[in-house]
Amino acid sequence: MLVSISKLASRSTILTSEHADLLVLFLNKEKTFHLRGTTLRCLHYIFSKGMYHVPLNTSLVNTLFSMLDEPQLPSHMLFQALQTLRKIILRIHPNLPSDVFESSKLLSIATNVSASPITSESMLAISVLVDISRKLRGSTQMESFVHSESHLPSRVILLIIDQITLTVKPVLVLCQIDSVMLPKVNFLLDLLIILNREYPDLHLLVLDQIFGLIKSILIVHDNVMATTDTDAFVHDNADLKESSVIRSKLVFRIYRFLITFLENLSEAEAISTKVFDKVKILVEHICQSNLFECYAYTIYSLLLQHQFIWGHLVHESEGSCNRLSGISLHSYSVEHETHVIEFAKRMLTEKNSWPAYRVGTYAACQGAWHTTTFIFEQLVKRVCSDLCCRWLKSLVHYAHGEWKCELLRLPKQGLETRKFPLTLSIDDLGEIGQDAACNKKGHIYSKELAAAYNSICSSLETLRVDVTTGQSFYFQRWFLSLRAKLLGAVVDILNILRNIIKNRQGQKSSMVEYFISVQKLTQISLQLKRLAQEFDLVTTSFIDIDKKSSSIISALAISCSLLAFCSGFALYIPSLANRVAICGPGVANNIDTILIQNLVGRLWHSNHETITDLCLLWEAGGKPFDCFHFRSRIQACENCSEARDILRVSSDAVSGFSGVKSKSNRVQNEEGLTEVTKDGLQLLLEILMKWMQIPFRTPKYFFNLRPCLGSELFAVNETRNPDGICVSLGFHLSLNLCLQLRNARPGISVRFKKFYCMLYCKLSFMEPRASGEQELGTYQAWETDDMVEISEKLLKYASECSTKKSNKRGRRSDDEDFVYSFVCFELNDRGQGFSSCLLDVSGFPVGYYRIKWYSCCFDNQGECWTLPPLNPGPVFTVQSL
Repeated sequence: MLVSISKLASRSTILTSEHADLLVLFLNKEKTFHLRGTTLRCLHYIFSKGMYHVPLNTSLVNTLFSMLDEPQLPSHMLFQALQTLRKIILRIHPNLPSDVFESSKLLSIATNVSASPITSESMLAISVLVDISRKLRGSTQMESFVHSESHLPSRVILLIIDQITLTVKPVLVLCQIDSVMLPKVNFLLDLLIILNREYPDLHLLVLDQIFGLIKSILIVHDNVMATTDTDAFVHDNADLKESSVIRSKLVFRIYRFLITFLENLSEAEAISTKVFDKVKILVEHICQSNLFECYAYTIYSLLLQHQFIWGHLVHESEGSCNRLSGISLHSYSVEHETHVIEFAKRMLTEKNSWPAYRVGTYAACQGAWHTTTFIFEQLVKRVCSDLCCRWLKSLVHYAHGEWKCELLRLPKQGLETRKFPLTLSIDDLGEIGQDAACNKKGHIYSKELAAAYNSICSSLETLRVDVTTGQSFYFQRWFLSLRAKLLGAVVDILNILRNIIKNRQGQKSSMVEYFISVQKLTQISLQLKRLAQEFDLVTTSFIDIDKKSSSIISALAISCSLLAFCSGFALYIPSLANRVAICGPGVANNIDTILIQNLVGRLWHSNHETITDLCLLWEAGGKPFDCFHFRSRIQACENCSEARDILRVSSDAVSGFSGVKSKSNRVQNEEGLTEVTKDGLQLLLEILMKWMQIPFRTPKYFFNLRPCLGSELFAVNETRNPDGICVSLGFHLSLNLCLQLRNARPGISVRFKKFYCMLYCKLSFMEPRASGEQELGTYQAWETDDMVEISEKLLKYASECSTKKSNKRGRRSDDEDFVYSFVCFELNDRGQGFSSCLLDVSGFPVGYYRIKWYSCCFDNQGECWTLPPLNPGPVFTVQSL
């Protein structure tokens, strides 16, 4: 009866408050355990449904505290009371009366409950404390309370570390793997991460406690060895192996915690020399012990090499380190790199190939390219499989190319293994064309970048050799292709700048030089703008991609958009732009709007001053901005290190080009052209140098070698002609279609049912003969030239259909050579969808034509994904009557 009344009362806000007061009466000690348990379930139901929006019931909270303090309370009721209290905490308003939660009472109860042998109860009790601490963070009335002597978050941190120690110690003493131990440690460390995100000022306390945990593991081992008969211990080799496995898993989990913890601090810009010193002492303590495997020493040494954590190190003695637009030029330490490689050598000597490969992937994901190159070069010699050998050779080329880029960012001392004293700085260059020596430096600089570009192209070609299926290395090949395009564009820009210097030394006509240079730079800027859109497609094409990898790729998209803007505006003079033939009619008149719109969309949630300057750069009367499709993904990547660095450089670029453009508006002829172009090119070079100081790291998803989730399209004629798909000259082509989802894994959290597909064909898609399925092994959709434009058309159609604004299925475009059709599929439980379409190919002459296609879908959160097409489209034949 009580349960039924609670369900009815939860539907009304008015009744909910009164019913909650009624339920409190059934929780006192005089009532039976059965009735009190039922009452707790009813309260938990009300709060779980989210229907309780009345002010906090202080009597209810005090009653729950009293129940938790009862020594004879059954364990299931204790668990229910904790669950209910947690639901209340998560739904109450942050401005609470300060006497509701008393820290001493809370800690006393939580400490008692956390000692429970039942894991679920102890973990829930600590979770309640973490939730309360997070809630108090947003309370204005509780500010004095949380910063008092009994600082609740600090005491919760100590309690969590104590629980980890108590959980780990018995397992280490008994040298037996406990199936509950590691999940419990993982859960507690995750709570520590959550708490530290709310209270980043407690980071030094957390590091001290983690250091204490490491020392306690060492002490437990020493005590076990001291109290155990040596002969018996050595004889029982199984115990020794079990103990080593436990320690390895623990130390690796702590390493993963430290990476996440320090990255969070970096995002909060709370990394200081104190933090670095504490981490360094912790790493040295581990590496000086003989307790762990060489793998542990290597990854912990690599932690000090993490450029994306220590790149924004703040020195308390100086206020801030030497920075170039916020980017530290001295974050790379050769000494730390040397230690990592020494440990890697020891690990490879011990023939630990798989751990060495993992270290190589960690190094690539941290941007330690010297270590990455060394490890993968050694591993290539050890593999027997052709596929593995090709993969590792590709990684060697890739890492070597990125190492060349990294060497350009190093201070002049270079690495011990390879001296590279040349750096190209703005101080060395001075004014463009001022010193002939700078032209030589620029030549060598662009030569090194060109070598890096060639290495990455070699990496891509290595993966293309003997590919048996289009699904092999799909992400890797696409990513390498885009990375190579980006470096190639940078090399082209540097070569243009060098040629301008050379031409000016030869006293060539300024106006002739201007028109040639602006044409080349504008073409590169449009290529970079398109490259940014291709990086966008990468983030939307792989549903199982992790957030950090997606953020890194989105930051690359911002980089391309920024470089497109800078190269397009370096020589942009409105009064002369119309006289330059660039890429077709209307482009020269609209180039400023195109580039500004692309950059505004990506910086929309960043510095508002930068956005204001960009809008002032936009010529009045141009096309309106359309930046909606950028916003959600760009906002998600703003906290990653690369994005924050790029945003700082973007701010400098926009403010700088605003000044250059104000000068260029006054230029009507050759008078004043030399000075304005010199300023624009100088600023372009400065921005380019700042951008190149941003370290580069590989997305973690790059090392996910499973076949990507995608779709295949199959088509037949309605007439089912045995000779294939045929249509008579002058008629429309009718197709029955089947869309098949491929490589879907049960662990993917995204759910979708409806797919949208665009089929299209051009006269230029004519093939010499019906090739059938011969291209299945090498087909890669990202290699097509029209991918960006078709994806935009499909996204627009799918968005309109999802909001019921469109029901169009297909048409002939304004270009008579281009026909297309939109199709919608409803997928069944086997991942199959069926539909039909009609293509107007009545104007196509006799011949064989390939139909190309793309598909997309919306997940349960409204996010749009463009799934990779894993097979080429069907071929049809236009026959004469």
